[in-house]
Amino acid sequence: MTHRPVIVDECCSPDVAKYLEEMGQEVIVVNNGMSDNTIKRMGRKTNAYIITKDKGFLDYQKAIIIRKDSPEAVYERLMECLKSER
Repeated sequence: MTHRPVIVDECCSPDVAKYLEEMGQEVIVVNNGMSDNTIKRMGRKTNAYIITKDKGFLDYQKAIIIRKDSPEAVYERLMECLKSER
């Protein structure tokens, strides 16, 4: 699997970022009102997946749009995305 950070948007529960870190992911938490475009640029620069509830990220290829803040479900979706890149 390719190593890359995961960006967790501020609209997600802090539990999501904490769980991803516990599972060994490098997590960047966005929590300062950063614009969607800035987050997307950061994602492209680092080749990161962006975990968010914000549908404004639908145009970002590696966005994982979640409905619920279940950390386990988010991690599972991330792992599916990473496996599909092989």
